[in-house]
Amino acid sequence: MDWAARGLYRELMDECWIKGSVPSTAEGIAEMYEVDPSEIAPLLPQIIRCFDVHENGTMTSGFIEEIRTEADSMRLAQAKRRLGLDKHGNPRLTTDSKSEPRLTDPNQSEPVQKRREEKEIPPLPPKGGKYGKTPKVELDILPENETFLRAVYTKWPTEHPLTHEPAKKGAFAPAARNFQRIVDSQEASPRELKSCGMLYAKAESYPPDIQRMVYEAWDHRDHAIMHVSSFYGPEKKPYRQMLPIARIVLERIDAQTAPPILAVPA
Repeated sequence: MDWAARGLYRELMDECWIKGSVPSTAEGIAEMYEVDPSEIAPLLPQIIRCFDVHENGTMTSGFIEEIRTEADSMRLAQAKRRLGLDKHGNPRLTTDSKSEPRLTDPNQSEPVQKRREEKEIPPLPPKGGKYGKTPKVELDILPENETFLRAVYTKWPTEHPLTHEPAKKGAFAPAARNFQRIVDSQEASPRELKSCGMLYAKAESYPPDIQRMVYEAWDHRDHAIMHVSSFYGPEKKPYRQMLPIARIVLERIDAQTAPPILAVPA
């Protein structure tokens, strides 16, 4: 996505926030901004995959709708608190210092006679286990393999490269279990699996021919960023798409770092 397409994408996201939807055709967008459709036509294919296109000629943003739903929920909760209602819309029970507990509903004529039962809350256990230390989680991975997986975690993207939606790496324990399972099966070495993860996470940092192979194998730009455990998981096995490319990369690295062959004197 070039700078012009990125600017149009942000403008359309703003319109989706205000109006809910925008036209899905170059003519409709051009009419909205009072420009020539020829200026919009070359940019539309770059950004239309970031929206949900509908049959009525409009498109919406799932990301914007998710934020809108969350904002509406917060406003509803604040309105209920101002009206003295709980989260279910019922009058909230309050207690005055000189009277019995009563309901905040002004239409309630009689106070609630039943007091809340006081329950003894047991003390919390010491933080971090018996001796105050955080218990160490046992990982199903060998220490030497864990080093390779940790390197992948440090480079995993935290947002989508196009939509900039936040992304999460996921829990380390299931990723470690899947990583070690692949190594135990001898399908790939820890070094090869690390290279697979790096290709997925940082494809743009590789030479153009490697980038092209990565995007042809698994173009994560068209999907949400997956967790590390899903990347090495047994379901879709995305790492397998990167494995042949990772081996090419490692061969190039080994060729560059190999010691020169000394000529043997006759």
